[in-house]
Amino acid sequence: MKRRFVAGVSLAVMAVVALSAVKAHAQRHKVGVVHNLEATLDKGVAHPATYTLTGPALITCVRAFSDVPNPNPAPMCKISANGFTGTMAPNSNATLKAGDITLNCTGPGSLVRCDARVDISPSTQ
Repeated sequence: MKRRFVAGVSLAVMAVVALSAVKAHAQRHKVGVVHNLEATLDKGVAHPATYTLTGPALITCVRAFSDVPNPNPAPMCKISANGFTGTMAPNSNATLKAGDITLNCTGPGSLVRCDARVDISPSTQ
């Protein structure tokens, strides 16, 4: 009797977990796709990151830093894309249109690194 009860409870728990996983996956799909870009400036040589968008997206400069403590000017993300061209401080964003994106870094130091996140809306996937 106890074995049947334990088996029944285990089956019910597995069903709840499976339904939760299906619902969580469906919610993530609605958010869209995220693409990460990382660029560096190493001893004056740029190593840009590129990506091609097929529709509108939001780009966010996630972080920019250098090997210089308290650099002035502060490192920034340099974006060249359809809809925005310029520099962005960390935690700032811009809306882009379909086309090519190029991420570079600006700032003092022998090593500067910047990271950007591209949030692609679900309607353009």
